[in-house]
Amino acid sequence: MQTSPDTVRALHVDPDSSFVDAAATRLEREDDRLDVTTTTDADEALALLENDAFDCVIADYDLPETTGIELFQSVRDRDSELPFLLFTGAGSEAIASDALSAGVTDYLRKGRVDDQYAELADRTLDAVRSARRDSEPGGACSDGTPGFLQHVVEAVGVGVAAYRADGTFAYVNETFASNLDADRNTFDDVHVWEIAPELDREDFDRYWASFSVGDTKTTETTHAFRGTEVAVETVTTCTVVDGTTYHVGTARDITERKEREERFQAFVEQSNDILTVLDGNGVYKYQSPSAKRILGYEPGELVGESAFERVHPDDRADVVTTFQQVMSNPGQDLSVEYRFRHADGSWRWLESRGVNAPETSAIDGFLINSRDVTERKEHERQIGDLHDATRQMVQASDERDVCAVAVETAEEVLGHSIAGVWLRDETGDRLEPAATTAGAEERFDELPVYTEGNSLSWEAYETGEARVVDDLATESGLYNPDSEVRSEIIVPLGEYGVLNVGSPVDDAFTDNEVTLAKLLAANAQVALGRSERERLLERQTEQMEFFNSILRHDVLNAVTVIRARAEFLADELDGEQLQDAETIVRWSDDVTEIVQRVRTVVETLAGEGDPELEPVDLAAELRAEVDRVRSTYPEVDFETGIPEAQPVLANDLLGDALGNIVTNAIEHNDTDGLRVSVSVERNDGDVVVRIADNGTGVPPERKDAIFRRGETGHAKSTGSGFGLFFADAMVEEYGGDIRVEDNDAGGATFEVRLSAVDHGPSP
Repeated sequence: MQTSPDTVRALHVDPDSSFVDAAATRLEREDDRLDVTTTTDADEALALLENDAFDCVIADYDLPETTGIELFQSVRDRDSELPFLLFTGAGSEAIASDALSAGVTDYLRKGRVDDQYAELADRTLDAVRSARRDSEPGGACSDGTPGFLQHVVEAVGVGVAAYRADGTFAYVNETFASNLDADRNTFDDVHVWEIAPELDREDFDRYWASFSVGDTKTTETTHAFRGTEVAVETVTTCTVVDGTTYHVGTARDITERKEREERFQAFVEQSNDILTVLDGNGVYKYQSPSAKRILGYEPGELVGESAFERVHPDDRADVVTTFQQVMSNPGQDLSVEYRFRHADGSWRWLESRGVNAPETSAIDGFLINSRDVTERKEHERQIGDLHDATRQMVQASDERDVCAVAVETAEEVLGHSIAGVWLRDETGDRLEPAATTAGAEERFDELPVYTEGNSLSWEAYETGEARVVDDLATESGLYNPDSEVRSEIIVPLGEYGVLNVGSPVDDAFTDNEVTLAKLLAANAQVALGRSERERLLERQTEQMEFFNSILRHDVLNAVTVIRARAEFLADELDGEQLQDAETIVRWSDDVTEIVQRVRTVVETLAGEGDPELEPVDLAAELRAEVDRVRSTYPEVDFETGIPEAQPVLANDLLGDALGNIVTNAIEHNDTDGLRVSVSVERNDGDVVVRIADNGTGVPPERKDAIFRRGETGHAKSTGSGFGLFFADAMVEEYGGDIRVEDNDAGGATFEVRLSAVDHGPSP
C-alpha cells in the first residue's frame, strides 16, 4: 500500500464492530493523516501485523478470549518499538497501572473527556511521532532507558515513581518532579515519607508489608516537598524486576479537582437551596446538608423514606401526580410549590424544580432543587389580604368603618396586636382615637389624644412623614415615656390623621412590614377621602333638594297667588292701573319659567348616576338663542354659520347653556363695533360650536377660573343668568367639553364640543 510520509496507519482492535467502525471514521475525520484499519479479533490483528505495515496499535482491554495487555505482549514479541495504545471502556487505575507497568505506550479511558476521539487522535499521532524520532540515531535517553519507554512514561500526563523497600526513590518521571517544583535528580536520596506528611518510617514499613506482587491500591493524599503541596490520587502496584521488589505508582495531580469539590461542597452546604436525589418511586437517595439549616433534618436522616410523607396532606396529591407525570415523560420539567413539615413540626413552603434526565447516569436518580419560599408565600398572602381590606375600606359607609377595617388589617397582615387610627377633630387641633385593636385597649387605661407638640404622632401628622422608631427609649417628645410600647410605626393619613402600629419589644418591625404599613395607610387615606367626598356630596345634595323644595312650594306658590291676584285686579281696573296689573301677570309668568328652569338645573346637577340624554337639534336651539340675544342687542353685528339641523346628545337645557356663552361674549365686551361669530362644524363623531368675539379676550390666568362656581355669568338683563359655570357643568353632563382660546381679532373664542347623533329628535 502506497502512503505518504505523513500518513499514520493505525490498527484498531475492539470487540464491538459497530463501535470500532464508528471510531475509525471519527479518528480519520479528526485528522486526515490517520488511516485506520479495524478488527474485532486479537488473532486477526496479529495476522494483519504479520502481513502489513502499521505505525501503531489501538486496542480495548476486554477482547475475546484475551486482554489488551496480553495482545500488547504478543505484539512486543514481534516488534519491540511499535506504539501500542490501550483505549478501553473497562478502565480503572488498576488496569492503568498494569498497562504502564507492562510498558504500553499510552492509556485512555473511553468517555473520560468531552471529545474522546480528538484526544485519542492527538495521543496516537504523538506516540507515532515519538517512536519515529526515537528510531533515529541518538534516540535513546542518556540514562540508557529506551527512548520510546521514557516517552510513554511522560506521555501518560501523570506523575510516575518507583521506590525500594527502604523507601528511597528508584525512579521519578518529569511530571512527578515538576508537580512538586523540583528536578528529577533531586529525589535520588529522598524517602517516600519525606513527601507524604501522614507517613513515618513505621507506617511505611507496614504499608510495604501489606503488598503482595500484583496487588494494587488507590488512595487520595497530599504530597509536600520543600514548601510545595499537591493533592494527588495515587495508584500503586507491587512488581519484581531482576529479583528486586519495587513499588511502582502513578500520582495524578487532583488539586483543581479537590478545589472544585470543596467549592461545590461549600455551595451545597451553604446554598439556600436543597439538592435532593430521588429514585423512581420518590424515595430519598440523597439530600444536601442545607436541609439541616432550612428544614431542621440531619444529613442523611431522610434517606430511605418517601419524599411525600412529610408533604402537607392538602398538597400531597398534587405533588405525587406531578412527580409521576414527570417520571413517565423523559425530558419533562418538574415545577411544584407545596408545604413541607419542618423538623420542629411547623410547615414551610418549598418550590421544587427538576428535570427527568435519565441520561445523567452520574446522578443515578432524579435530581430536584428545592427552595424555601415561605417568606414569598407569606408576602403574597399579605398583599392579597391588603387588597381585600382596600375593597372593604372603599365600600365602607363612613370614616369610622374605614378606620375599623384599617386597624383590623394592620393586626392580621402585619402580625402586631397594637394598632390604632387617630383622626383630626373638626377644629383640626386634635387627633382623637377613631379605632384601635383589642390589644391596644388592653394595654392603655385611656387612649391618648394628640395635640401639637406633645407626641411623635402629631409630629408625623404635621410633617406628613412616616416615622419608624426601633427603640422609643431613645426618643424625646413622647406622649407617654412609660408606655409599654417599645417600638412603633407612625404613618400619616394625609390631612385626616395617623395610623399607629406598636410592639412591646425593641426593633420589632421588618422592612417588609414597614412597606405594608405604608401601603395600608395610603389605601386608608384614599378611602377616607372618598368617604369625606361622599359625605360632602350627600350634604350638598340635601341642600339642593331643600332649595328645590323651597322653589317648588314656597316661591311657585307665592308667584301663583300673585299672578291670580293681578289677573283679578286687571278685570277690575283700567288705564295705567290695568297696564300695571298686566305687567305683574307677565312678570309672574317670567318668574315661573325661570323657577322651572332653575329646578331643572338643580335636579340635573344633584341627580345620581348618568343624566337622561336624548337627541336635541343643536342648530335649532342655537338659532333661537342667537335671535333672542340679537333682539336684545341690535347694535351687535352677528355672523352665523349654522346648518339647517344638527342633532347632538343633550337635554332641554342645551339652549340655556349655549345662550349663556353667547350672552357672555357681549356683556363682557366694551369694544365699539362689536362683532360675534357663531358657527357649527361636524368633526367625525363630534359637533364643534365656536362662539367668537372681537373684544379684549380672556387673560391666560383666567381661562380656567371663568368656569368655576361663583363666576355667575354675564347675562344681566336676558337669558337664564346661570353663567359659564352652568354652561360648563351642563356640557360635561352631556359628555362634552368647553375651552376658551385667543383669536386673531384679539378677542376670545369659546369652543364647545358635543357628541353627534345620526338621527334628529323625535317629533
